[in-house]
Amino acid sequence: MKTPQELRQELARLEGQEPALDSQLRNLAADYAALQAAKDRSGIARTVIYTYAGAVAAALLYLLVEGWKFRQPVFANIGEVIKIAVLPVTFLVLGFYFGSNKRD
Repeated sequence: MKTPQELRQELARLEGQEPALDSQLRNLAADYAALQAAKDRSGIARTVIYTYAGAVAAALLYLLVEGWKFRQPVFANIGEVIKIAVLPVTFLVLGFYFGSNKRD
């Protein structure tokens, strides 16, 4: 068991560290907020990519079935789907994910 004098000394030592501990706590809170924002941004980007990939896959499947069933050439249409649909949204999501976040 500690004596009252030892307890007072321990309390004085801990009180002297309060500003440093407060600064560390603020840094940890900021790091946690940044990590949470990155996780949120990653989740949004992943959801958009998966949803869009499903839609493009459905469009390609439709074109392939249409070409097989009706004996129509669909390769030009598939190329158009890729040029018009896939590339712009891919770059949109990449820009969202890697874009800078400026707060004033």
